[in-house]
Amino acid sequence: GTSSLFRTVARVSPAIALGAVRDALAAALPNDGALSPSGASWQQVEAAVSAVHLLGEGANDPAVKPGADGTADGLLSKASPLGELFAFVVTRWNGGDLSASGPKTLGEATLRPEANKAATHRLVALAFLETCARYHLAVARHPQTLLLPVLAAFLDARGARHPDAEVAARACYLLSRFVKPLRQQIAAVLPEALNAMEEIVLNAVEPLSNSPSLQGSTSGGTVAVGKGTGNAMAVAGNDDRLYAYEALGFLLGTEDVKLPEEAQVSLTEKACARLRQRLETASNAGDAGTCARCIVACANIAKGFSPRLATEIRPRIGAALVAGLAPATACLARFDAAAVGPSAGVLRQRVVAYFQRMVQGVGRLAFPYAAPLVDRVRASGGADDLKECFVLCNQLCATFKKELALFAETVTPALIAQTAAALAPFASPDGHAHGVLGVVSRVADVP
Repeated sequence: GTSSLFRTVARVSPAIALGAVRDALAAALPNDGALSPSGASWQQVEAAVSAVHLLGEGANDPAVKPGADGTADGLLSKASPLGELFAFVVTRWNGGDLSASGPKTLGEATLRPEANKAATHRLVALAFLETCARYHLAVARHPQTLLLPVLAAFLDARGARHPDAEVAARACYLLSRFVKPLRQQIAAVLPEALNAMEEIVLNAVEPLSNSPSLQGSTSGGTVAVGKGTGNAMAVAGNDDRLYAYEALGFLLGTEDVKLPEEAQVSLTEKACARLRQRLETASNAGDAGTCARCIVACANIAKGFSPRLATEIRPRIGAALVAGLAPATACLARFDAAAVGPSAGVLRQRVVAYFQRMVQGVGRLAFPYAAPLVDRVRASGGADDLKECFVLCNQLCATFKKELALFAETVTPALIAQTAAALAPFASPDGHAHGVLGVVSRVADVP
């Protein structure tokens, strides 16, 4: 198709492709707040920005090439034609001038609808955000002029606050991809970024509202973009909005000296406490979907903290991250007792994944929650849940080794006995268990 032809031209003659795309951008995007003289439609804007995205695919340019971010000594002076093209897009996106200095605050970089009327169209917004995620190395090269405009686009009505729920969800995922490699640069504006994200992360665990009607036709899009998770998947906890918590974790988990210890600890404790409170409220209300999202959010926020930071340098952070396991395990008991639909099974999967994340992230701090969780998971008696218990035990053995002795004495006998009982129907016709079944049965009989 057209995209394949464009890739071929860009590969054979990069200069021609670059010039063509720049001309298309100049015609499609406004300058100094004035509308484009050609009255460009949203289709033209989307096609021009998508072309920038395609140019970065596999290009040997410090703006997009992994491992050459262009910020090390001697590399910043290296020519970056794609970086210059991306800077042109960003500065024109809100009606700015390429020669002007960048905004000083996120507020100055927020959407100006009169400058670029196409910016909030669902396909245009997605194309721009996908391009920003791909060109994050260009932002790392010139954070003074590019960081705030791009970050603002992720956080305002062009991104995570977009009226279309699918666009907003995809923006949260792309925000996480963008923030992870740029956490050191964002640390300089961290308080403002966290304030802008507060409403986004709070709403991410709430049920999906009905999506507004899609703007324009979805046919003719140049770049295929993710359409987010549907409502059914969101109820199960697979909601792209929850990547906002991953982004929050990356920002809070920075070890940059610009974030004071007390501020880092208090902000983390506040975010985790809110999730625990919302989880308990949803559990009492029998809202399995919100419970699942809260549990996934607890695991996501922990991804941004290194084990050293969460356990050795600032152990209060590790305690805050792992504390959600208590209400999460209690939540399982409530839904196991109700036994309505697949809710309990979905929640068990989410809690187990959360616990496994904590074992990796905070180590011994997660150990006190192990026995209650294994007992709760095996209480359902299902074959999949028993298998999950053994997976958990294997992970605990590999992590804690000799420290697991007391756990093994209190939890393992009952688990093995229950497993032997579950395998009994598969014994040989003579009524005896042989092979692995016999081993399990004999172990279960050990006093």
